[in-house]
Amino acid sequence: MSFFKTKKKVRLSEFCTEFYDKNFIEPIAGGINFSNTYNELIAEKITEKDKSFQEINFENFSNEILILRFELFSLAWFHQFDTKSAVTHSIFTKKYLDDNRREDLWDNAETYNQAIAESANYGYNPSTSSGKAGRLVIAMTRMDLFNKYYSDDIDGKCLARALNRYGTNSSWKKLSITLGYIAMSLCKNLNCSLIDDANFQLIAVLKGFYDGSKQSMEEIKIIE
Repeated sequence: MSFFKTKKKVRLSEFCTEFYDKNFIEPIAGGINFSNTYNELIAEKITEKDKSFQEINFENFSNEILILRFELFSLAWFHQFDTKSAVTHSIFTKKYLDDNRREDLWDNAETYNQAIAESANYGYNPSTSSGKAGRLVIAMTRMDLFNKYYSDDIDGKCLARALNRYGTNSSWKKLSITLGYIAMSLCKNLNCSLIDDANFQLIAVLKGFYDGSKQSMEEIKIIE
């Protein structure tokens, strides 16, 4: 008896389309919009920790959560598969959102992608020689990877989005680092601030998005 589970082989486009359709874009069954219901629950949990959160615009909050689900899925993809696959995935995701007339989700994910990129620099103090060197290594590696994968057939923006996730493995293992950067960006976009308990609640929700995506990827083997 084998103790190793055979991973299901699936095409990137097929897996991501099904996952996005089912969990992000059209999570509706029996006339119930599960995204709205779940987002209401998230907002309630955060408000229990910080009453000021009830003042936020729920529609804006729901839209930001949807953006974050795509971005955290993409981060999980980068951590699970190789760089080439991450680039292909980034290109596919932009096309998927364009086809679904949700270009706004792609455009507005920029702040979160930048937050993730910056989280990789955590611990490298720019005022010290060693800190500057650490930041330079990350920046130069991203540039080298950009030059490696860029061609006339590749959207440079899609490529940059994928490579901005390079260097985050260490900061992700220190979960509060990357998630803290993302949570700060979300609060800035919502024009709100949270006390520590509420912020920890938000970070737990974001981690759940990442973990759910990552677990689904661990069961498959991507074929191009």
